[in-house]
Amino acid sequence: MKTNITRKNLTGLILVAFMMIFSSQLMAQSVEQEQSDLSVDQPYGPGTIYQKLLMVKFPATASSLNITNLEFTLTNPEQIAKVSVAFSQWNSLDITSIPTQSFGTPIENPTATVSITGSVKKPASESRWFYLLVDLKPDATIGTAIDAVCTSVTTSQGTFIPGDVANDRDAVVAANLKGIKTVSSAGDYTSLSAAIAALNTYGVGEGGVTFEVADDETFTNPMYVSNTIYQTGTATRPIVIKRSGKGTNKPIINSDATGSAYDCFISAFGVDYLTIDGLDLRATETSSGTKFELPINFVGTPTKGCSYNEIKNCDIDAGDTFNNAYIIAISFANKATQASGANSYNKIHHNTIKNTDAAVDFNFNRTVTNYDEGNEIYNNTVTGQFGTLIGGISLNYCNNTKI
Repeated sequence: MKTNITRKNLTGLILVAFMMIFSSQLMAQSVEQEQSDLSVDQPYGPGTIYQKLLMVKFPATASSLNITNLEFTLTNPEQIAKVSVAFSQWNSLDITSIPTQSFGTPIENPTATVSITGSVKKPASESRWFYLLVDLKPDATIGTAIDAVCTSVTTSQGTFIPGDVANDRDAVVAANLKGIKTVSSAGDYTSLSAAIAALNTYGVGEGGVTFEVADDETFTNPMYVSNTIYQTGTATRPIVIKRSGKGTNKPIINSDATGSAYDCFISAFGVDYLTIDGLDLRATETSSGTKFELPINFVGTPTKGCSYNEIKNCDIDAGDTFNNAYIIAISFANKATQASGANSYNKIHHNTIKNTDAAVDFNFNRTVTNYDEGNEIYNNTVTGQFGTLIGGISLNYCNNTKI
């Protein structure tokens, strides 16, 4: 059949074609992702875990969508023990949220191309960030580059290739920390949070690492995530944070509360063989609206608890002068789905603890099926507001605790 195309018809066809292309572009833009390299010349130590390698961002869109698959290519995957993806609503990933905010199933011993399938909804009005995390092998080769690129994302609105933003630099395998490191105004690190950041970056070498915090000095500590330790020690690679013993007074660590439920001087996530010795920890915020909840906080993972840790010779003032605040000076939280997730064989002794609702707590307001085992609490001096809500020492789901 012969078709006559007039100028008017041709104009209409062009307009229709333009609208189809424009509509397609609008749909792609509505779920356009960005990826950014979080590892700009970033060193990561052999055997370290939860290292951020790449971030993929989904901005606010006209409608909600479901993310179901992310694919990546890896540089030197033979150096990597495991890759996983975690997500956050905000442009920050709280390491302790990984068990509940993981996407899909981690892949052990990955190849150069990995595909991780899951299901996470992104509401229309919110952004969502997905983080590619890597655990390095204990024998990863020093100086080797580690990098990643997100090659495709599958959503309820189609499969797309994310925009590539500044993704041109590598992480590098670097030596673990070991020996004595100083924390002082003129030391290796000028704050406790800087020392913890280095520990999380490099991990612990053979023989362990000791952070000596200078006596007679006062430090200001930021909150929570900045002070969360998530690289573990071992029996042959212990982590020690202690006073230097080279002055008259213990080092003072001051911290303000934020109003969050997780204000901590030091938080440890799935960590073993950590010793905290001889610090003077002071909450400088004392209002009930922004109370300081968890000065020293240990949190186990479902499969990896916090065990063989020791807190001793510390002065802890949580600033609670108003009561009924659920402030716990030294807390252990069990999230175990396996026996290996219990928090066991920890020692808490010779501490002076005041202005709290509880001095020591294991598993407050939590139901546990894999009990904590063999913890010891002794020779602590405790004063505070405790009694109405929690109690001086609160134990739940614990076996064979010595007090």
